[in-house]
Amino acid sequence: MVNVVNINKINIYVIIIFLNVNIYGQTLLKYNDDKSDKCFFENNGYRIELNELGYKIIKDNEIVVNKNISGVKSVKTSQDNNFTILSNFEKNENKLFRINTITLYDKNYDQVQTFVDTVYNDYYANLYAVNNSGDIICYDINNNLITLKRRYELNNIELPFYFSVKTEAQHFLNVDNQNIYLIKNITNPLDDEILPGFTILYKINMSDFQIISLKISLNVVTSYYLNSDYLVVSGNNGSEYKTYLFDKKLKLVNEIDERFNLIFNINEYFISLNNSQIAVYDSLLKATNFKKHTKTFNIVDYFVLNGKYYLAEYLLNNYKIYLLDLTDGEIKLVYQTEFESDFPLVILKLKNIYLLDKNRTIFLE
Repeated sequence: MVNVVNINKINIYVIIIFLNVNIYGQTLLKYNDDKSDKCFFENNGYRIELNELGYKIIKDNEIVVNKNISGVKSVKTSQDNNFTILSNFEKNENKLFRINTITLYDKNYDQVQTFVDTVYNDYYANLYAVNNSGDIICYDINNNLITLKRRYELNNIELPFYFSVKTEAQHFLNVDNQNIYLIKNITNPLDDEILPGFTILYKINMSDFQIISLKISLNVVTSYYLNSDYLVVSGNNGSEYKTYLFDKKLKLVNEIDERFNLIFNINEYFISLNNSQIAVYDSLLKATNFKKHTKTFNIVDYFVLNGKYYLAEYLLNNYKIYLLDLTDGEIKLVYQTEFESDFPLVILKLKNIYLLDKNRTIFLE
């Protein structure tokens, strides 16, 4: 099984069973279904093939990297897709700790750096991200520590507000070329008075390591989104629904009494989704003239392909892909295709859209 984790640009890859049957009519998206003893994706003219025994990097039908390393593979890319982290989680159920070998490649898939990460079982695994400069950011959840790994420099940044690793929590990591953004949620769905849930936002400057932290009243985080201007965090505050819009200095810009499972922006609009509606807000998270699209569904992700926005819905082991159409001031979902899957999946968003598992690759183009 190939799993891929990423924070904002973090991509998690899982294979699915794809039905080449469209009961609603002609399929509008083109796709290819490849079955073999491996999965693959293509990036910047290179083909990366992975399975549980190792991985290969191929250019013009010539193998340029061949790693024989057994375990579960994880792939993360920078926002511009010019840097790739390939990780390998060793299978060692009988040991006290988990071993993760992490290798960073540049645009031409030359190795930039590699290192080994170990975490004791029953503890949180570390989170990783890479920015467009090739800086690796590691968040050690268990010690509330950020490590910035540049090519010839390593810096550790200890964060305020340490919590026991036994506390149930959510963690979200995102980066750009100047700052690290971290969301740490102490989860409490019932908002217990003994240990009330809350959320802390961190912004860490990668030049002077200045830390800005902000505590907000969300005991569960359901979604977040970071763009060039704003950070959006949505969730529950006890029995209330809340969504906050912050600028890059973590100053509150707006808050509304709504909760979203997914939020992203198209041009000057925020597109927000929960299980019963799709709504369009302006760049300050204020209402627009778009009429809400109401329907019971479970949209789990979105992707952009050839300049168009698509939504993936998962219900009853079945995925449906819709084109999101905002023309004429209306929110419309235009059916594209569908396929079966026994589990939810996250979409790998490169030039093409890839769905991966150890012996199958499906990509949309």
